[in-house]
Amino acid sequence: MKTYELSNNELRTKYIVGLTALILGALFNFAETWYFGWNMTAKSPAEMICDYISEIMMISGFLIVIYVNVFGKRGQS
Repeated sequence: MKTYELSNNELRTKYIVGLTALILGALFNFAETWYFGWNMTAKSPAEMICDYISEIMMISGFLIVIYVNVFGKRGQS
């Protein structure tokens, strides 16, 4: 069974992509919350869509960072 191991350069690239998505999601969330008026719940469909976009960006970035941290250590002793 052949296993695929990531090189340090590939791990670094994936980690940077994950952190970038996480940070951009947080910044987008801050900007859209400021634009729509600091509401605790969405007051319009546009605000709800923006909330979902920022949540997806932050969750995907977080999952990429976790993936690199957990599975990137395999094969490296």
